Amino acid sequence: MHLWFVCCALVVASAQEPSLIDKIKARAGENLRRLPNYTCVETIERFTQRGRFGNYRHKDTLHLDVVYVGGEELFGLSGKGGVEHSDLKKMIGGTIENGQFALFLRSIFLSGVATFTPVADANLKGHPSHSFDYIVPQTRSAFHIGSRFGQAIVGYSGRFWVDPDTLDLMRLVVSADNVPPAIRISSDVTAIDYGQVQIADKPFLLPVRSVYEVTDGFAYNARNLTTFEHCHQYIGESVLKLDPEPAPPPK
Repeated sequence: MHLWFVCCALVVASAQEPSLIDKIKARAGENLRRLPNYTCVETIERFTQRGRFGNYRHKDTLHLDVVYVGGEELFGLSGKGGVEHSDLKKMIGGTIENGQFALFLRSIFLSGVATFTPVADANLKGHPSHSFDYIVPQTRSAFHIGSRFGQAIVGYSGRFWVDPDTLDLMRLVVSADNVPPAIRISSDVTAIDYGQVQIADKPFLLPVRSVYEVTDGFAYNARNLTTFEHCHQYIGESVLKLDPEPAPPPK
């Protein structure tokens, strides 16, 4: 009887032990919840390629101020004194990825819409890691992509790597799935690298760089290389403007 009780207790304890993916999702949620409002300088270098074997040519470099506040991302041109745009595509135009970083993390790790498959013996640039493939179906997705030919909400899939000791996210790859042919986008892929960034003398997990690549139906390719620098806590400030003193009456 005693042995049977011990065996049952071990089975129950094993069943209650969180799985690795549950621990990873919990860690992602913890990182998102503890994020302060912050602002960074976002630099985007845009390149284009015509034809499958042509060289990529530098198109332009954009410098933006990005603010993460209240769980949302807002953008403005760096040095222009304002961050009020939530849609980069409307603000900038051309080939550009929208502010999807927080959206992807919430959808994949917190919303319960993704399914996961572990990847064996995963390494990232020679560093050991835990890795999973994931899928978010179109029916449960909020991923919006578009071109001059149209727009659509699509499903997406990809892979992510986490540090085996801290379970912090190291890299996330997002690939759009089953894009409607009418939009004429044959491939839309974003790879985001994460790292520890000091804000208010405390480390926080933030995106530090990303690569966005899109191919249309005419063998026109675009590649954006994005880096995030000079991150610090964002504190909204209000400015009290006093009415000017009345001019003295004419003599």
